Amino acid sequence: MSSPFPKFLDELLANPPTAGTGVHNWLFKVSRQLHAHMGTVEIENFLQKKLKGCGRHVPIREIRDAIRHSAACAWTPGEKAAQNYFGSDQKQKDSKPALEIIDRIVREGVGLYDLWEQSPYRFGDAKGPPQTEMLIDALLPGDPLLCVGKSNAEFHTRRRSVWLGHLSRFPLIVPNPMTKIVGKTKDGRISEHTLDATRPSAWLVLEFDFSSFARDGTTPSIWKP
Repeated sequence: MSSPFPKFLDELLANPPTAGTGVHNWLFKVSRQLHAHMGTVEIENFLQKKLKGCGRHVPIREIRDAIRHSAACAWTPGEKAAQNYFGSDQKQKDSKPALEIIDRIVREGVGLYDLWEQSPYRFGDAKGPPQTEMLIDALLPGDPLLCVGKSNAEFHTRRRSVWLGHLSRFPLIVPNPMTKIVGKTKDGRISEHTLDATRPSAWLVLEFDFSSFARDGTTPSIWKP
């Protein structure tokens, strides 16, 4: 009996990762493809069975979050199917910004209030208790290794359960789980904060900095016009 899925998806489904080798990222990647082939409940049951022997408990919330978050970028028939969503086709970091498109999006796109309305989570009063723990559980579910720091020079990688109750005290966190506590830096040093020990991107932090002048306060930036 032939498979209802394209070949590349069959290969992904035939080789689910084991604990510590990218279960969370695999969930998102596969969910994105499955939206075109089955309904949400079917995907949920299907993924539960696929990850039954992965080596760790995969909470149903983690599966449902992957299905929900991937819906916005779900694969549709006609799209290049074999492309790796996690960046194999990314443009170079030094590519020039498309100023006309950026200008149109800023003027006509969604605003801050629209994003606030669409968010499934609500922030309380800024003067109230920290909501850090709730947010980290939503973004990085389970008990992954998290790299957290007081500064760029002082950081540690520990399990989520170790950081429990302490995260609101620290300003910095790597937005993706780590694969191990220590790794090697580009210059060969051992450190708890390295790309070598960071899993493939689960989240990307996007920063938009529109300023009329450069950091020196006098040089006109590309945004000034």
